[in-house]
Amino acid sequence: MSKNLTKKATEGPVSRRLSRILKEFTTNNLVLLLVGGALTSLVVPYINSKRLTEETRLKKAMDIVSHKSEFNSQFNSLQTALTTFYYDNRRRLAERPDEWNLADFRAEQVRFNKEMNTRYAEFDKQAWWWYGDVLQEAYVLRLTRPENFKRLGEVTDAYGRNAGDSVGAISDFWHKVVSPEYDPKVEYEAEKANKIGKAELWNETDKRLSPLFDARRDLTDRMVDAFIE
Repeated sequence: MSKNLTKKATEGPVSRRLSRILKEFTTNNLVLLLVGGALTSLVVPYINSKRLTEETRLKKAMDIVSHKSEFNSQFNSLQTALTTFYYDNRRRLAERPDEWNLADFRAEQVRFNKEMNTRYAEFDKQAWWWYGDVLQEAYVLRLTRPENFKRLGEVTDAYGRNAGDSVGAISDFWHKVVSPEYDPKVEYEAEKANKIGKAELWNETDKRLSPLFDARRDLTDRMVDAFIE
């Protein structure tokens, strides 16, 4: 018998045996169940982990938007209270200059300063801590790509400086209008004599705040991008 015929005679039974084993393996319900269970135990946790990570990223992005809105809302409340106090006294002077009483204004300053301290205490509870947690959670929970960590750290640091500068601008104006040296009548008469610009005290403050607001909005948008891009 030739070598080729011997090889074919040997391969024939082996091939048939392998085919039979494969058929039994793929038609055996128990085997399929075990294989399916093994695959499920590997794939499902991976899918669930990915889904959980994506949900956590989305939640963190939404938290950033929520903190931004809360900061701006309470900050605007401080700003509105200050400008209302400032312009109300200017209006009294314009409408009834002969009735202006400095002693009454000093009493009003004390009352207003107490109100502002209460408002600021509420603002202070949420203004500073949250953006530091953003970077820590992103690192510990791996919520953003590694190459984003440095950039996110720079953005959160910049946001902190911006928030501090914004509060500093408001605080400077606040301390001026409640100062014992501040007299709206002196300011008003200086305006009438064209020695200073109209409402110059507030306008100078507003010039500091407007670019800070725009920059702060951009910084929070960049924080969000780090989690959803």
